Amino acid sequence: MSDQWPNTQYTHPARPKYDGSRHHFTADELLQTLDGVSVASKWKPCVTRNVPDPTPEQLQEMAQEQEERRQWEERRLQRDGPRPPPEKEEVKDVDAETAEQKEEPIKQWIEAHQSAANPNGTHSLLKWLEDLCQLGDERSKSAASIVLGIALARQDNRRAAPEAGGVSVTPPDTVELIWALIFYGLRSGTLGMSPNRTAQGFLAIPLCSRSHHGDLSELFRLHVWQPHEYRGKPEIAIHAHQSFARSWVLGGTGIDHQYSVAEVQKLEEATTAKFKLQWETEDTDKAGTIYQTYQRRSVIENTGTLMTHKETSVETHTKDMSYSVLSNIYHRSQIPPEELHATLFSFDAFHGYYKHAGVLGPVDVQRYSQDRDPHGITAKYLATLAESLRHFDFLMNEARKYSGDDKRDWESAQGAISDALVLFKPDGPLANAQCCLDILHAEQARIASLVESYQRPAPRKEPLPVVVASEHSEWPLEAKGVSATAVSHKAQMLRQRKAKDAGLVDDLPEG
Repeated sequence: MSDQWPNTQYTHPARPKYDGSRHHFTADELLQTLDGVSVASKWKPCVTRNVPDPTPEQLQEMAQEQEERRQWEERRLQRDGPRPPPEKEEVKDVDAETAEQKEEPIKQWIEAHQSAANPNGTHSLLKWLEDLCQLGDERSKSAASIVLGIALARQDNRRAAPEAGGVSVTPPDTVELIWALIFYGLRSGTLGMSPNRTAQGFLAIPLCSRSHHGDLSELFRLHVWQPHEYRGKPEIAIHAHQSFARSWVLGGTGIDHQYSVAEVQKLEEATTAKFKLQWETEDTDKAGTIYQTYQRRSVIENTGTLMTHKETSVETHTKDMSYSVLSNIYHRSQIPPEELHATLFSFDAFHGYYKHAGVLGPVDVQRYSQDRDPHGITAKYLATLAESLRHFDFLMNEARKYSGDDKRDWESAQGAISDALVLFKPDGPLANAQCCLDILHAEQARIASLVESYQRPAPRKEPLPVVVASEHSEWPLEAKGVSATAVSHKAQMLRQRKAKDAGLVDDLPEG
């Protein structure tokens, strides 16, 4: 990879560009962020304990989950055929170096920006980006790039009004830079980050994870809903977050539903029950409420608290939009199974924290569990998929812009379509994204129709005073200034000449 930043997979002069001059970071901000990125990269050491054998109930749940996934995979296989194996990430031996050894080059690079004149090491993001190439190895550059991207997202997040959820405005060039920094770090495959499969049906890559006394204080993740993939159990889709949550849409379309909830005492008044969330990890003997960045399984259990809920808002979100969900506000994300969707998501206790946020589920069910295994899908693969979707949406917007009434630049519009088609080659990143291909074909047809309509000669506004449809037409005498006998004789000569040329007869009579 080149030392010159940014060096993303897809570059286009019209993609929004922001040099980072509007944002400033201190060295301490970046050092704290590095600590969270180290946890997400699995650099921090963990103690491995013996995990007890699963109970019969857990074995039954695991078998049910595996059967559901098998059925989904069979349907996907019949529709799309076998998928290529994901590319393996080249991750160095985690036991060869300690977390401190991995962090040290980045710490030294950050602390080198402190001086007597600038003890806090406060510099613009532009300055940090210019100095990124000073890091010698690819792993350190990748981690530092994600650190800068998370720091930028955090500043944008904390400027949002905490008292109101819903859609908020983030400049598209800021979203582009946040994602470019994170994508640059993930695509190298040199970090230990890996996806988790969530109960909501998407795959999540932890990017930065920080906790305080076992409670989550900050978490940034990349969320990707793959097309034709399992979307989770709809009966437990409504949930709340402990921390203030913010999402930046990278590509695709999603719908967010928010709800008001209330506790009730009578069973006949209840629409759902409240479930509490716990996690099982490889280094714990049982499920617990202490948050762990990487989990083996998540479990929700019925608390017996009866609840009623009512939908209060529905919002559709598309590329470069951002929205927030307040702490302990219940919501669900709706992504159709055939759609491809990607977001950056943050949980930040800076704007509030509620420890006992839960999940709503059926009153008569006691327990659900979710296997977190991504089944071989890597962070690099998902990052490339998200970038490809983002670039596809950009190219479709370019095609619409150039084919608009104010431009009518058909060559540029067709060029955007041609660039997008490359993404759908058999070995392309969007080969299985039929939803995107349908959009592309619709846009192709729309542009072809526009080209045809603009190239077709415009109809005359007024009819001609003299119309000659054939040699049999009656010519208006006043228009030509000739006698009726002359007109009849000329028409007769025309018929005679055509007949001779066709070799049908030798001669025709004059009369």
